[in-house]
Amino acid sequence: MGRHAKKNRFPFWLLMLMIVVVFLFTISSIGFTESILAAVDRILGIENTQDNNNGEGDEEAKKPPEKTPDPTSDPDPTSDPDPTSDPDRIAYLTFDDGPSAITPKILDILRNYDVKATFFVIGVDTEFGRDMYRRIAQEGHAIGNHTYSHDYSQIYLSQEAFMEDFYKLEDLLWEVVGIRPKIMRFPGGSANHSSHDYAGPDFMEGMTDRIVEEGYQYFDWNVTSGDTAQTIVFQEEIINNVLAGIEGKDEAMILFHDLGTKKTTLKALPVIIEHLKEEGFAFRSVCKNTPGFRFH
Repeated sequence: MGRHAKKNRFPFWLLMLMIVVVFLFTISSIGFTESILAAVDRILGIENTQDNNNGEGDEEAKKPPEKTPDPTSDPDPTSDPDPTSDPDRIAYLTFDDGPSAITPKILDILRNYDVKATFFVIGVDTEFGRDMYRRIAQEGHAIGNHTYSHDYSQIYLSQEAFMEDFYKLEDLLWEVVGIRPKIMRFPGGSANHSSHDYAGPDFMEGMTDRIVEEGYQYFDWNVTSGDTAQTIVFQEEIINNVLAGIEGKDEAMILFHDLGTKKTTLKALPVIIEHLKEEGFAFRSVCKNTPGFRFH
């Protein structure tokens, strides 16, 4: 009796199939079927143009394409932030040899005083170094090329050796912050005698000419903080060096060093900025059109 009753029962799987068919037919009017087909297309790698145009793709599809660096654009972000102003006295705070452990603190001080400066950087291709390049640029300071290695025995062997090292830093800065600086400073300055040991006494004359011919401007200084005169230079001495150096000058290109050991430079910097403001100096970053301040 039980087996006979089971044979007469309507097959359950057929009932469920009919329900599914009715369900799909009923809701097809709201585009559900089209959505399924579109999903299949995506799985198979077929582009659905209508979805893309409507912006209904996934989040990755909504991201703008990554810009490919254009080496011919050669942006120059080091222009005067306020070219209409004409202060009586101008101070250019310049920091060589960074990024270093004290770079964040230098930037903090400059930000607190709302002062723009110039960093003649070397190659520090680490996560920290790249972060510092970005922060320097993002906070409105100028970046100049100070060669990648800063190794006198390497860069002052020949013009080709110098330019290879120079371009290496330029390429790194282009990759990280999208700029190819048109301003630079020679390690040791344009009249350094260290190059004589490697390439002879006439090397720097030819090297400075080549830099200019290739469209760059090089900068020395007319005021030095003296913060590398010895291993430790007391902050009072650094302050006195700068204050003595600016006396009688309407434009001061001041040399500091961005090195991890220069803790006294950090201590002297706020005092120097306050003194310069009291003396009527306005602060500018270096740009290609800044007066040369050249030794050579």
